Amino acid sequence: MTDHKENKDWMESLRERVLAGEDVSPSDVDRVRELATASHDEARFALGTWYVFGSYGLEKDSDLGVGLVEQAARMGNHDALNWMGLHFEEGNDVDVNDGRALNYYICAAVLGNRDAKYNVYRFMEEGIWLEEDQGLANLLRATEDG
Repeated sequence: MTDHKENKDWMESLRERVLAGEDVSPSDVDRVRELATASHDEARFALGTWYVFGSYGLEKDSDLGVGLVEQAARMGNHDALNWMGLHFEEGNDVDVNDGRALNYYICAAVLGNRDAKYNVYRFMEEGIWLEEDQGLANLLRATEDG
């Protein structure tokens, strides 16, 4: 098995290839599956979203996919945390739950996810905000880039 940095670098290159519209090969899917099994958070997130959408030759399985994304979120993957926020905000296969969505967004934002920061501020603008969350809003402001 390769080391953590090599796996992280490979996952980043895979992400860049996906964003560039390149195909994901069956061997790429197999490697992501192996990394996900070995508790690699980025691989769990990727594999989870692929199952949710039935991408890259995987049979669509929303329950398995969301479970993998949720595991990645629990591991601190900020993209997975933001994705889970969207999942609960939009009510994808679950009841809409703005409170849970906001909690996921806040966690992702604190970890530096810019989309999640936008989502938190959007919730604030829309009045979807709990008074006890004000301290977290202050934390977010403190973590903003200059």
